[in-house]
Amino acid sequence: MAAEPVPFATLYQINIQANGTVSTNANLKMTNSDAVSFQNGASFPVNIVFTSVFGPLTVPAGQTQSPNGGPGVNTTINYTIYNASTGAKTGGPYSIQIGTGPLVVNISSLNPTPDPIALPPGGQLKFVSDAKYNIAWSSNQMPVTAWTPQPLQLVAGTNPIMTALPAVINQVLTYTLTNPTEIHGGGTVNVGS
Repeated sequence: MAAEPVPFATLYQINIQANGTVSTNANLKMTNSDAVSFQNGASFPVNIVFTSVFGPLTVPAGQTQSPNGGPGVNTTINYTIYNASTGAKTGGPYSIQIGTGPLVVNISSLNPTPDPIALPPGGQLKFVSDAKYNIAWSSNQMPVTAWTPQPLQLVAGTNPIMTALPAVINQVLTYTLTNPTEIHGGGTVNVGS
């Protein structure tokens, strides 16, 4: 006897506005058994490019599509929307947290990938670095405590998962990386904005 498919708990719809941006569910948290679809309200087709889990998705104007793959993993992904006719970026990055997993940012020679990134409120972030770096966080050019935990140094390899604090919801955070020779790098994190 064949196994019965497991139904999705919730189907979240992300609405793409006329200008190719997202205003509702832009930074979404969902369970491992939920699913997501994209409704394109723009007058042009859009390409949605994800950082992981899902492959690229093209949604014709006025239509709704769901990406293949996905649920069942604990991770956070980012996605960016492009006008499929011109290739111009119209919106993003936006985020989807699936389960309780972090968005992984790789750092190589002080360069973070992906950057910039977005997280949902209370979202999680994990750095994987090629070397030991000092890290400092700011918002509006002022130092900020944004994470729990919030290490002052990143180790070479996988670093602890950091969870965004409620105080930084709807803020744009900037991080600065330095190495022992004081060369600078860094990136930007939009938390629930």
